[in-house]
Amino acid sequence: MSPSVAAGAVCAMDASEAIATLAQCCKETRVAVLEAMTPPALGAYLSAMSADGAADILRELNLRWSNAGVEHMVPRPAACALSRLPGDRLLEALVGITSVQAAAVLEALCEENPDIANGPSLAADATTALCKRSPDTCAAHVGAMVDVAMRGSERGIPNSGRAVAHLFARLPQHAQGAVLTRLSATKAAYLVSWLGPKRGAIAMAAAVAEGGGAAGNAFAAATVEALELIGFEGSDTGVSGGAGGGGNTGGAAAAALLAAMYAEDPESASGALGALDPALAAAAAANVPPRVAAAIAGLVKDPTVVAAMLEEMPPDKRAAMLIKMDPDAAAAAASAMDPGLAGEAMEAAQRAALLGGADAEAFVDREGGGWFGPGGGVAGMHGDGGEGFVGAGAGRRSGRGLGAGAGGRGVGGFGDKDGDGVGDHGYAGDAASDVSSRLTAMLSRMDPFAAAQAASSMDPDVAAAAQAMLPPDKAAAMIASGGLDAAAAAAMLDKLSVDAADRVMAALPPNVAERTAALVGRDEIRARAAARAVVHLESSFISGRGAETCVAGVEGVVVLESANPGGGRLTRGGALLVATMYPLVAAFDENGTPAESDPKKGFLDRIDITGVPTEAVSTDLGTGAYEIRYTVKKAGRYHLTLTTAGQSRTCVVSIAPDVLDPTKCLVEPPSATTPKWRSGETLELKVRCRDRFGNTVYGTSFAGGGEGYHQLKLTTSTSATRGQTVNRRDKAADAATLSGRGKLIASREADAAGTLVVVADGDGPGAVEAEVGVDTNHPTAPWQIARFNADEAGTYVLRVFAAESQRRWWGGLARDVLPGAPLTVTLAPAAPDRAKCVVTLTGAKERPGGMLVAMAGREATVAVFARDRFGNPTTFGGFGDEESREDALANDATSRVRVDAVGPDDVAFTASSVSNMERRFTGAPVKSGSYVVRVTVGGRAVAGFPRNLQVVAAQTDPNQCVLRGDALVALGGVVVGDVTKASLVARDRFGNACLEGGDRVMVRLLGPAGATDADVVDYGDGTYGLAFTVPRAGEWRAHVAVNGAENPTPLARFTAVQGRLTAGQMCLKVVATQGGVTSDAFALGSGVGLGRDALGANVGFGTDGGAKSAVAPAVGVETTVYIQALDFELSGREVGGREPVCLRLLSPSGVSANVPLRPSKDRSRFRATVRWPEVGEHALVASLNGDPVVGSPTRVSVVAADVHLPVCHISGPGAGKCVAGERARFVVEARDSRGNRLVTGGASLTLQVQVPGQEPTRGAVLDLGDGAYAASYAVDQAGPFLLVLASQSSRLALEGVCAPGPTDVGKCRVDVSELTRLTAGSRGVARVMRADRFGNVVPAGPDPLPFRVEVSGVGPATVETVEAGDGACEVRFEARVAGRYALKVWSGLGREAVFGSPFEINVLPGQAASSSCVAKLEGAKTHFGPGVTAAVAGEPLVVKMQARDRFGNPTVWKRWQTLSVAASGPQEVLFTETTRTDASNRDGDDSGSRGTFVARLNRAGAYVVWCTVGGQAVVGWPRVVQVVPGRVDGDTATWRAEADTAALTSELVARSGNAFGEDGRYQAGGDGRYGVTTTARRLQSKKGLDTVVSLRKESDGLKQRLAKYEQAAAIVMEAAEASGVDLKRAARDAAFRAEADKGGSGSQSRHTRSLREGGHDQRL
Repeated sequence: MSPSVAAGAVCAMDASEAIATLAQCCKETRVAVLEAMTPPALGAYLSAMSADGAADILRELNLRWSNAGVEHMVPRPAACALSRLPGDRLLEALVGITSVQAAAVLEALCEENPDIANGPSLAADATTALCKRSPDTCAAHVGAMVDVAMRGSERGIPNSGRAVAHLFARLPQHAQGAVLTRLSATKAAYLVSWLGPKRGAIAMAAAVAEGGGAAGNAFAAATVEALELIGFEGSDTGVSGGAGGGGNTGGAAAAALLAAMYAEDPESASGALGALDPALAAAAAANVPPRVAAAIAGLVKDPTVVAAMLEEMPPDKRAAMLIKMDPDAAAAAASAMDPGLAGEAMEAAQRAALLGGADAEAFVDREGGGWFGPGGGVAGMHGDGGEGFVGAGAGRRSGRGLGAGAGGRGVGGFGDKDGDGVGDHGYAGDAASDVSSRLTAMLSRMDPFAAAQAASSMDPDVAAAAQAMLPPDKAAAMIASGGLDAAAAAAMLDKLSVDAADRVMAALPPNVAERTAALVGRDEIRARAAARAVVHLESSFISGRGAETCVAGVEGVVVLESANPGGGRLTRGGALLVATMYPLVAAFDENGTPAESDPKKGFLDRIDITGVPTEAVSTDLGTGAYEIRYTVKKAGRYHLTLTTAGQSRTCVVSIAPDVLDPTKCLVEPPSATTPKWRSGETLELKVRCRDRFGNTVYGTSFAGGGEGYHQLKLTTSTSATRGQTVNRRDKAADAATLSGRGKLIASREADAAGTLVVVADGDGPGAVEAEVGVDTNHPTAPWQIARFNADEAGTYVLRVFAAESQRRWWGGLARDVLPGAPLTVTLAPAAPDRAKCVVTLTGAKERPGGMLVAMAGREATVAVFARDRFGNPTTFGGFGDEESREDALANDATSRVRVDAVGPDDVAFTASSVSNMERRFTGAPVKSGSYVVRVTVGGRAVAGFPRNLQVVAAQTDPNQCVLRGDALVALGGVVVGDVTKASLVARDRFGNACLEGGDRVMVRLLGPAGATDADVVDYGDGTYGLAFTVPRAGEWRAHVAVNGAENPTPLARFTAVQGRLTAGQMCLKVVATQGGVTSDAFALGSGVGLGRDALGANVGFGTDGGAKSAVAPAVGVETTVYIQALDFELSGREVGGREPVCLRLLSPSGVSANVPLRPSKDRSRFRATVRWPEVGEHALVASLNGDPVVGSPTRVSVVAADVHLPVCHISGPGAGKCVAGERARFVVEARDSRGNRLVTGGASLTLQVQVPGQEPTRGAVLDLGDGAYAASYAVDQAGPFLLVLASQSSRLALEGVCAPGPTDVGKCRVDVSELTRLTAGSRGVARVMRADRFGNVVPAGPDPLPFRVEVSGVGPATVETVEAGDGACEVRFEARVAGRYALKVWSGLGREAVFGSPFEINVLPGQAASSSCVAKLEGAKTHFGPGVTAAVAGEPLVVKMQARDRFGNPTVWKRWQTLSVAASGPQEVLFTETTRTDASNRDGDDSGSRGTFVARLNRAGAYVVWCTVGGQAVVGWPRVVQVVPGRVDGDTATWRAEADTAALTSELVARSGNAFGEDGRYQAGGDGRYGVTTTARRLQSKKGLDTVVSLRKESDGLKQRLAKYEQAAAIVMEAAEASGVDLKRAARDAAFRAEADKGGSGSQSRHTRSLREGGHDQRL
């Protein structure tokens, strides 16, 4: 059979059957069949197997098919199977399967499973190996696990991310970093949230290192920002959210992670903080402990980033951060900040320093001692050496505040005794002094210009207090930078003491000092500045040996002879010289690594920013020379920087180490990263030789000693010579250059010096080889190497001695060993060596010749004991109690142990280690045959292996024996009464054939006639012959018992047959099938041969001797009919199968049909299936060769079938419509699928009501018992709905419409949107929507619910209700008075109000109409008769128009409305409109400020004034205005002789109010002379004739104008009479009002008030 066909057959079997079948095949056949399967089928097959079986199959298959099977396996069985494979196969499986499947398998390995031993470790090791091989694939698998976990968290599944977090936490750091950087920020944040802050910080540090530089920092920042949104899982951190809790944590999550990252890797924490958004970084820093936050911020390389973060903080936290940060980092950040914000922070810090107490304690972290660590100081202030920045007194005051001192000048309370300025330190306590020191250190390191700008934004007194603590050169640099103008600098100097100000002035450049001194207020400061000598450093001469070299701890002296810029020697002092020793970067660091250098220039002199500068003491000798003294304890190269008056000069000074001090030497123990000392390997220890200050002292020579040690010769000295200025590494040069006393000291030193020999030795279980020599890998390293070597594992004591100590030790006193020694070190064994490992084998016997013999199935144990190449017991690389992870990783690569047996069925022995020093493997070969046993360590065979193993069959097992014989398998092979022969093959429990006889075998046959034993013959080769005879036909079973053990399962089944049956030996049997249960439905019709079925009481016989059915079947139901042997039920007699049997069905309609007959499945009888076609009595007729069989014919009564809803009759109004809230009903008349009416009940019907937008509800169905069913339901939502009737076999859907119920006033709604902007006189409509109690809108109907409306408000209103025709009611509202109205809508006798009633309506005024507007004329002085208003020529005439709508409501003018006022008469005048610009017109809308018109009528005469709105005259207009002349001007008046002219002149004189003087004479001008004299003088100067002619022409023109004016006045009179206005009365009232207006609004005349009270106030 081909493998593909076999694979298809196996896939069609049950799982257990398929497993058992393939287990019987040989290895090659099994592999071929499995590889012919489809991958899903292979995966299902492997999932159904046991874990060991699946592992064996995966081991047999090639890698491609193995991975395909794992891909389609259930994850948990796949994990169990893979856990039993070697680690390399698990790795290959992870490489070959998809990430989704890999994630599921890894999660199953991490779960607690008794079937998987050490699953989490297996998963972690495989993932680590996968990361080394393919980081992208590993990250994809872990990312798939994170995806699954995130989906679980979103669904609320607890502990969703625990598995992936546990797996990730087991990975080494480099693997964590490689995986994490390949995940998205969201996935990485989720994973970190489950790891917790500590483990998450380790992973993030590894990720930053993996990403490298800006990329790593950016990834860390993105992860932190994503973590901030979800928070940490669990309650141990106190920070949760997002995936576990949801929402932003306000910087707490980021703070927790950053703090943990700082503890793990400060550089990664600073990089992540620097890449964060400034706002989030500030929030995170606020939640981190202040000391940690300052340390992280201090490590950020970009100061602008730190500045942006600090700017986001409040001032107090910003100040605390700057104070707690490293001074250099704080200075760089403050320099990059906004000067105002930086000054604000520094001012807060300085105030805290001045106030002390709790204010200062808040800025100081007392846990760490000084700023630079425990016991450290800030820039020399609190260190071992130096004098601080100010250098004067150190007294502290107890006063508080910034009030004036005793002298009244400067900063008091902390000032000096006379109040001249700020005192030396003068702070309230240690905390205040610490804050001041840190602030001073930061200011000293800031960019001078930035520091000056920040100081300029501070309070002057606080800024002066801060500047007083600065070194003079730093304070001077701030002033010289330009950040402070000269006036501010002078004011600040005035607040300092005279000495402090003088030191600052001395450090300033001359030009700046001169400009500043001119502005200083104190004379003494100016005087000192004027008398000071200016030293030019570059021209000055520097001498003294301390200017080039010195010895650590010895005072160096340098002398500066000052000179002017021309080089001339200065003979007077007075300059302030500041000297500072700045350490330079060493040529080699502490590990011997060369520093950065320029290939062209060599080593570069760079100041070590991590070192502490040393302040030298400068003494003015008064002769122009200055002595500079310094003491430095750290050896190396320094810059001696001299500064004065804005100049600086630098000298390079080399500080040599002092003499060797053995007590300061150190033997460094092995570090945590040092590999463990193993047999055969060399342990190297660093030996550092130092002087009394800890400086490295290099040896002058090295010499070899005896075997086992190495001598190091170094020079030393006695205690009497220490501290002298001698360079011990060059004694000859020192002695030659020293003077008197120095030479004597050097001589004594050389005589007393001895040779220091450093010797290494050790003691332990075995011999130790030791030596001391140089580090060949690092020739420039500042240490020596002590090397130790031993072979025998155990604990050793290693010692390193000096020369004298060694001699005393040989005498028995183990004293004065170098510090750090002796060391107790454990020598670990080396990796296992296959040639030395020991192997023991149990469970098999060894025969002569070396052959091993074992029984099949018996467990064999192979124990492998680990030994290294020196015979030391060692380990195999697992993780046990006796071995560390380092030992395991060191040994695992070369000590993987494997035991297997190759033979008929390859067997991989299973490891079951007792300890890592011993590996036990157990295995049980189950296939008999020859095997080769192999034991390998590290892939190579152990000595003595491989060996041959012979496996023999075990004891005979009756369950595995096989019964063979052709008669047993052939149809009809066993005949009743004939002898049948067969054979039995003996096998053990594993299916191996037994090759020897001698077993007690018994075979018993069980069948219809009872039990029969077979005769057994033993052939002696494991086979047995059988002979038996069965007495009756039927099924027989063969059972076997071997050696008393019986197999309950028959080995064989066969059927005994006999001859053909006759019609009298056969019967007809009908079996009913209803509801899935088969039972006898009909009794036989003859008493002859009646079986069990004829014993019931429901048997009725027909007239033809047949039986009638006891249970009536339904139409369409299938019934099973059998034709069988008459005694089939008693004896199981079967038919021969070749009998000519016929079965016919006769229906009530007379139709006859043949029914097909077929042998039953067990071929014991004939079987037919009958489907009843009609209702009524049917007949079944069975015959054999034309003869009826027993029981034929059989009559069956058929009834109607079950309810079939699609053909049922539905009646009643509820089937298609209903009313909301009312119960609807209808009736269902049941019918079957053929339309037959059912007259009995009992059917299970359900009713479901489906309404759009609502959950389905159930209706009620009542069984009426006569085949009818009453259904009822209720719906509360108007509109379409669906009724679904359902029975057990059918469904029916009915569509209906629900009508709304009666109107409910409380549910009605009113739409008043059209009434919100209603204007006076316009009609608004509000719609009242009728609704029932469920809120359904009620449509139009015959008798709608009426509504009533009431209105109340500022005026009358018209309201009516009108039906809209769609079920709604319209309320029409109209009002002519602007204002607020209340509209109440109600209905019913109870006056039930509609929801929301009453409704507020705001009626707005309409557009201004000319017919209702009012215009008022102002500026009239006198009056001439009714309807005529008089005005004086040249005086302003004002017309004010007031806007009114057509109903008289005050309104405003629209922009587009045209307003105009014009006058026609002696001249045409257009009035000018003015606009108010008061506060009411701020928005630029002039609609409310219009209506005021102004004009001046200069010519006397009658004018008609028109006032129009939009071209239409305002009511009461036009009006006549009589303009009269003003005062007579004599200079312009002329004399006329005509009578008309004389009359006109007399009239003018009479009307003029000032025509006559005090003496009664007429005056026309204002010059004090009589008018007549002036006129006569003018007449004499003109020609008389020309004057007369011109006067006559003027008189004629005046007459014509007067005629026009009289005509216009007549028109006005006619118009007044037509309108009913009394012009005389109007003119009189206008005169009264004019008089009242002259008296003011508060002094109106009584007559005017009476007129207005009487209703006669008519506005013009």
